[in-house]
Amino acid sequence: MGNHEVMNVSGDFRFATPQGLREFSAWAGWYRAGLAIKRRCARGGDGGDPPPKNPFLGILEANVEYGLERINAEVSEWIRGERGANAVAPEFVRGRDAVVWLRRFSDGVNCDCQRLEGVLGMIPGAKRMIMGHTIQTEGINAVCGAQAVRVDVGLSRGCGNGLPEVLEINGGGTNVRVITTDPAEAWQYRKQGAEKAAIATAVKEKKGEVAHWLR
Repeated sequence: MGNHEVMNVSGDFRFATPQGLREFSAWAGWYRAGLAIKRRCARGGDGGDPPPKNPFLGILEANVEYGLERINAEVSEWIRGERGANAVAPEFVRGRDAVVWLRRFSDGVNCDCQRLEGVLGMIPGAKRMIMGHTIQTEGINAVCGAQAVRVDVGLSRGCGNGLPEVLEINGGGTNVRVITTDPAEAWQYRKQGAEKAAIATAVKEKKGEVAHWLR
C-alpha cells in the first residue's frame, strides 16, 4: 500500500474523486475474481533460493531496527480494524519520514548514497530500494549505482499525467529493465487524454446550459 491508501483508510479523502471511486470499484471486482482463480490453482515452485529482497518503500535505520515484519503486521492490524474503529494510523505511516512518505532517496539527484547503502546493509539480501510517491518527470530512473530506484511516473492526470512505464525484475533480481511507452503510442496516449478531457468539458458545459434553462 502507498501513502494515498493510508489516507483513505484514515478517512482522508481529499484526493479521491467520484470517478476514481467508480474505477476502483470496478478494479476491485476483477481483483476478487482473480484471487478466486488463484485459490483454485495448484501452488508450485522450483525449490530454488529465494530472490533477493527489494524494499518497495522508503526505509530508514529506525524502521529496520524496529522490524519490517513488525511494522507490516501492525499496519495490517490497523487496516483490518483490529486496533479499534477510531485507532490512529501507526507512526510508521505518518509524517515526512514514514515508510510511505519518505523522499530522502527519491527527490532529485542529491541522494545520500552512503546512508542508503548503510540502510540496505541492515537488511539481509537487500540489493536496492524501489520507491514511489515522488513523481519522476523523466520517467523511472536510478541513482547510487542503481541502489535507489524511483518508479513514480505520475500516471494520474491530476498528478503529472505521465506516460506508462514498468520496472521489470527477473532472474532472481539479476535482470532489471524499464519497459516504457513507444513514442508513437505516446502521441496517441496524449491525444486520447486530451480528447477525453474536451468531451468531459463539453458535457459539463452542456449540463450547465440545460440547468440554466430549467431554472
